[in-house]
Amino acid sequence: MTGTGHGHGHGGLDDSPGFPTSSPYHSKDTLSPTAAPWAHPVPRAPGAGSGSGSPSASGSGSGSSSSGLSPAGSLGLGGAALRLPGDNLITLPRLGADLSGGDAAAGATFSLSLMGGASGSMPAPGAGAAAMAAAAASAAAAAGPRKAPEAVIDAGAPRMPARVGAAGGGGAAGGYGFVPARKRIMTAEDLKRFLEGQTVKDLMAFILSINEAVQGKKAGLGPTGDPSYVPSPAVSRMCGLLDALGALVDAVPPEQQSLRYGNPAFRTWHAKLTERGPLLLAAVFPPDEEEGGAEGQQQQQQQEKAASVAPSGTQQGADTAAASGEAAAAAAPASAFAAEAEPEAGQAAGASTSEQAEAAAAPSSSSSQQQQQQQQQQQRRLPLRAAAVVELLPYLLDSFGNATRIDYGTGHETQFVALLYCLAKLGVFGEADRQGLGLVVFKQYLELMRKIQTTYWLEPAGSHGVWGLDDYQFLPFIWGAAQLIGHPMIKPKSIHNPDILEAYAGPYLYLGCIKFVKQVKKGPLAETSPMLNDVSCVPTWAKVNSGMIKMYQVEVLSKFPIMQHFFFGSLLPFE
Repeated sequence: MTGTGHGHGHGGLDDSPGFPTSSPYHSKDTLSPTAAPWAHPVPRAPGAGSGSGSPSASGSGSGSSSSGLSPAGSLGLGGAALRLPGDNLITLPRLGADLSGGDAAAGATFSLSLMGGASGSMPAPGAGAAAMAAAAASAAAAAGPRKAPEAVIDAGAPRMPARVGAAGGGGAAGGYGFVPARKRIMTAEDLKRFLEGQTVKDLMAFILSINEAVQGKKAGLGPTGDPSYVPSPAVSRMCGLLDALGALVDAVPPEQQSLRYGNPAFRTWHAKLTERGPLLLAAVFPPDEEEGGAEGQQQQQQQEKAASVAPSGTQQGADTAAASGEAAAAAAPASAFAAEAEPEAGQAAGASTSEQAEAAAAPSSSSSQQQQQQQQQQQRRLPLRAAAVVELLPYLLDSFGNATRIDYGTGHETQFVALLYCLAKLGVFGEADRQGLGLVVFKQYLELMRKIQTTYWLEPAGSHGVWGLDDYQFLPFIWGAAQLIGHPMIKPKSIHNPDILEAYAGPYLYLGCIKFVKQVKKGPLAETSPMLNDVSCVPTWAKVNSGMIKMYQVEVLSKFPIMQHFFFGSLLPFE
């Protein structure tokens, strides 16, 4: 190379590259193999420069050794040579005149290696994979052994809530103080206090109790569900409430609008829910012979066998209707609508009042005294039931989304579970109802919410987008994974099999959620829901279940934007 060219290095050499490179791969004196791994300069022997006396000289200027790479586009390549692996040289003809006025590339020698480094040698087979494995092993050793995240909430053993003197129990008759449920978490300190209190532990233990009861069981009723499960009257009444709300969706069609999300007709539907809510809740409370859910019914049947006088079924039906009418008078915002919705409730209430008056005037006897005592207990029960409806109503109204924002998310789902918890604490549901709550009531609630979402297209509340587990639900992934623990055929990776989803989405909540996600989101699951796609790589459903439980505690119960809307009352106190 000549010393009269555009040299910038020692001896007038031009060290700038002749092809695009990016920092930091190229410096002034070094051409990184990463920038151009196929080319690197080869020093020439002393005296073999491109001077006029050199055999390879092809221009004027004093001779100098070539220790740099001349850019082909600026200095030309005249009489250059390529050195291939194996010390084979190929001399190139002159490619053109020197565009910059120099002739520095004459006689230059280059080394060419297909995938080599500075030595120009080929890498050993499998060297890339070995290097990646070594890097992964080094990173794992530096990070230490992987540990599962610790549970945020120490709920203890799974358990149903302790009864507080349910609909007519001894403690309730003593004047249990119900209050309208309201929001209490206003600051981060309030959230911390909630997470350290007993209330969240009891609520989480209730969720774990249902999680324990649904393991290995199918959801729903009939041939697709668990044939050995027979729902209690309390579970059936709760399903009746959800049936009524589903019919209400059919009665309030969506409005025509250009926006996809947030149909205003949802506000109309929610207003009707507010009007009917007190009556619907009062109807969930059991008659006397069914108090305490399925267990209470069994106990009552045993008592009836031992008792000589059975209570009158006609009187009980009238008292139940009277309870519904009094609850509506205490909490319904529109008495006219309540009378229109349930015209027979007022008639039954009048009949109950007249029968009570006749019973009070009846001659005294051993049987009549028993009836009078039962009537007094029922009369004490009626104000309690109405007061309980006042506290439970906010949970019901917030279980299906927010009417102002027209959105729905995991916080509203948690409100519905809180409603079930409060009803269990009042004795409406018993220990034997756990499977029914998780796989019958909650399954129907899930189907109702999908109907509402696809009808009014509620905005996802607090969604993390593609980086969240799901836009709307969380608990069906917990209980759905518990259902599949130990399943001989369906594995976590089976969610990618469309035939399995089609065949088993009904009886298994987890698969039903995956099917719904694929219906409302277009594209591969790895793109629309990468977290669900990653969970499918977990080897067992037991690990999926435990991980979902911890994730629920962290992503729902511990998030201020969600829990600031949670309600507290006497049944779920803020501690």
